[in-house]
This record gives sequence, structure tokens and C-alpha cells, in this order.
Amino acid sequence: MRSISQSCRYDCKQALVFAKFSELHSVRQVHVWLRDEGIALPVASHSAADGHSVVWRLPLYNTVHNILTNPVYAGAYSFGRTVSKVSVENGRKRVRRGLRRPLADWDVLLKDQHEGYISWSEFERNRQVIADNATGKGALAQGAVRRGGLLLAGLLRCGQCGRKMYVGYGGKAGRYYCQGALVNHGTERCISFGGLRADHAIGAEVLRILKPLGIDAAVKALEAQTSETSAAHRQLDYGACPLGHAKLENTAFYTKVATRTVRTVTSPLDKLGIFMPDQVAPGG
Repeated sequence: MRSISQSCRYDCKQALVFAKFSELHSVRQVHVWLRDEGIALPVASHSAADGHSVVWRLPLYNTVHNILTNPVYAGAYSFGRTVSKVSVENGRKRVRRGLRRPLADWDVLLKDQHEGYISWSEFERNRQVIADNATGKGALAQGAVRRGGLLLAGLLRCGQCGRKMYVGYGGKAGRYYCQGALVNHGTERCISFGGLRADHAIGAEVLRILKPLGIDAAVKALEAQTSETSAAHRQLDYGACPLGHAKLENTAFYTKVATRTVRTVTSPLDKLGIFMPDQVAPGG
């Protein structure tokens, strides 16, 4: 059982997390501030040395995030906030546990069960701010505004720790770097490298794979165009003008399809500065 002094210390630290989030509006900024100030938070320990107890440590990012998104701190009781999903991969069962569910899908949610650190309305506002700050986590996430032209932003993972890599811009080119360990544990970054070479390598590989598909689609569209053109001419020869006009309209349609197909394959790559072998770069 906790003593009065322990309870007061615990309550003050939890309240501090919510106060700083109200000021900074960012889980990461709160996490960095707590570590910079050397402020420890209570966490459950199940180690052999500590046993089942509460220990005070400099917080991880997940610790701060869990405090801000746990409804118990808003005076509510909940059950079923996460779910496990079973899938079969390469003939083996894989279980993914701890997947977060939308609030509307929680099994149980009882509000105003005890005195909270924040009100329920403030808890909902905090959840919305955190959701809006999330970048690249679904089509409905607003995310922070991102500028820059690197191709692989949000797609790369660190080869050392497996965390998603960040993008930074300075000078003439951007860089990919991993700061997952910095964000979550306050330690040094894993790796960092320039973005241009990586983007060019990936762009060239994309072009190599897509070019045959684009050519094949264009050839099929042109074959369809030729077939429709021949049919249209035959109809005109027989004096079926209305039908001939319809066929000519179809011919024009297939021509547009062929043109659009080729442009669909080449245009995104042109914007990246990657050109087909028989093309000349603008200004070249």
C-alpha cells in the first residue's frame, strides 16, 4: 500500500504530464521535456530484481502516450480498448496483440466513476490532438504539414532497430535518419544518410518494373484501337453512317486510353527526374 507522501508524489507527476501536454500539444515534446528536466515517472516493474512493484524511471515515449490516452485518468472505467488479430502467414499462425480499437468499439466504458486528473471533455480533446499530430497513419489522419521532395518519406525503416525513419531537410538535399531511439528512450540516433542516392536507386527500380507493364498496356490499347477503326471503316463502307460514327467515337476513346496509359507510367517518374532511356531530360 502506498503511503500518503508516495500518493502525493504520484499524483503530482501524473498531473504534470497533463499540464505540459496542455501547454505543448505534443506527446513527443512532453516526453523530451520530462527527460531534459530529469523528471521520473512511476512504471510497473515485473523484473526479477524488483519483483512486482512500482519503480521510478525517466519516462519512455510510450509511458507518456499511455498516460495521456488512458481513460482512467479522466475518471472513467473501460474494458476492451485493444484486440488481438490472428492471421496466417507462410502457413503459420501469427497473432498480433494489443491493437488499439476506436473508442466507439470498446466493450465497456463507464464515465464519472472516480475523480480524474482531467475532465472527460479534455480527455477527448487530447485524443483528437494526438490523432491529428499523427502523420502517415491512415487516410483520415490530418497530420502535420510536410514539405520537401524526398520520395521515400514514411516508407523506410531502420536496419538496426526496425523503427520508421524520419526525414530532414537542410541545404540543397534532404536526409533520412532514425531517431526512434531518441524519441522513445532519449538515446542517440541509429543511422543517417543522404536521400538523393536512395531516391534515384528506388526510382530506377520502379521504372524498370513499370516500363514493360506500361508498354504492354499501350500495345493492347493500340490493338483495340486498330480493331475498332477497321470495324468503323467496314460500317461506313456498308453505308451505316450512324453506327460508323459511334465506332469512330470508340476509336477516339481507345486512343485517349492508350495515351493516358503511357502518361500514367512515365509522368510520375519524370517528376522525380527519372526519364525513359529514349527520352531527353528537359534542358538536356
